[in-house]
Amino acid sequence: MVHAQERLLQSFDYRRVLERGYALVWDGERHDLVRRGSQLAPGTLIEIQLADAQAKATVTEVERQGSEPEKETP
Repeated sequence: MVHAQERLLQSFDYRRVLERGYALVWDGERHDLVRRGSQLAPGTLIEIQLADAQAKATVTEVERQGSEPEKETP
């Protein structure tokens, strides 16, 4: 029982997700997690967290995929 709970806890560890090929992207100036492409623009400084390294980069182009829902104004 304890072993199963330990495996469950490990499955929630973000580092395990990174080991599967994913990355976390942070705004390099505000240090906020980037969750949507709308947060990015050419020239934005970003930090990329991989499983075994961290990189800093500058966005050169943002190509939107699909459409993000727009908020209606009252």
